[in-house]
Amino acid sequence: MFRITALMLVFLSGCFGDTLHFRDGKSVTGTWLGSDGTIIRFLVNNQVQEFPRAEIRQVVFGEGSSAPPASSATQAPTQPVRPAQAPQLEQTLAGVRIVGKSCERMGTQNVVCSLTAEALQKDGVIALGNGDLYLIDSKGIKKNPTNITIGGSSGAFNYCTWTNIAQNVPVTISLKFAGLDPDVTGIPRLKLAFYTGCGFGVFGATMGSVEFRNVPLTDSSNPVAEVAPSQNPIASSNVQNLEGFTIQLNRCSRQGTASILCSFSITNTRADRDVSLGNVYIVDSAGIQQQPSKESLGAPERGYRSAHAAYNTPIAGELTFGGVTPEVMRIAKLSMIFASGNTSFEVIYRNIPIPIEPGPASSSASSKPPSPAGNTVNPPRRIRVPDGKQ
Repeated sequence: MFRITALMLVFLSGCFGDTLHFRDGKSVTGTWLGSDGTIIRFLVNNQVQEFPRAEIRQVVFGEGSSAPPASSATQAPTQPVRPAQAPQLEQTLAGVRIVGKSCERMGTQNVVCSLTAEALQKDGVIALGNGDLYLIDSKGIKKNPTNITIGGSSGAFNYCTWTNIAQNVPVTISLKFAGLDPDVTGIPRLKLAFYTGCGFGVFGATMGSVEFRNVPLTDSSNPVAEVAPSQNPIASSNVQNLEGFTIQLNRCSRQGTASILCSFSITNTRADRDVSLGNVYIVDSAGIQQQPSKESLGAPERGYRSAHAAYNTPIAGELTFGGVTPEVMRIAKLSMIFASGNTSFEVIYRNIPIPIEPGPASSSASSKPPSPAGNTVNPPRRIRVPDGKQ
């Protein structure tokens, strides 16, 4: 049994291993571990070996992508290596589709790699940082990112950067790498390890890793097409009944060019009790998560987050989100958590349209912007709360 297993391992390493081609014509097959610019570390027969980079003519990765380890005016001509396979830049990991778009030059030594992550089955949380998160450039040099942006969150390499992802809404991931040589021609390998979230600076459980080969290195004059979501999300009902409360989302509309105001009401259908508003966030149609810059329940002008809910008496609430770019025309997900006594519950609305407000010439205090076709969110209604009921 041992002999069969050993032969299988040798066969597999020969098929899928990386190969170092030396200038004297010899070659070694194993697994690439990294390079510091002068020494290449390689795993051969389960042993880590180091080779001077100057002695290596070329590195060929298991899927056929090649990386010349050094540039030299006196380098002898080499035999052509078999062409690299067409890049496979899409993988699915734990129900999340990861798509590598491109790596783009920003200046002479900085490169930004762009990807998208899309939850295919349900909403979730994804995180990046630390661990196996790196690229190997066409010179065989390994680099970790200096900055990570995922959704609306940003952080350094050794920091846990995370975001909520809504089903079927691609979230943009941006990785900035610094110090790449100007003559780097491509990214033969890009690896990312994902986590299920962060808590108090600690990474959550490991989702797994994805690895892309032959990622294109482009510039701003060679844009890459956007990745379309798998399907259009279905708008949810604007009225929900949970834990003896009826929650109605009235509408979300623009306030200026970069702010969105969402108005809602919550009605208690049981005995009198208190209710409070907890964590709130949106994920817009660009996959950016944001928390409200202002929120209120019961008294919008005072900014209260709690109120006394008398039986069958609607309580008005407002949420303001700043920094929403003008091209966003839809909120993919709105999440609100309410608490009453020992009970808490989450209310989720999806695919909320953002009506285009009329221009200054046609707007007035009494005018009401038209709702787009198919709008499932009702226009706002005026709610009068009796005195002393808040």
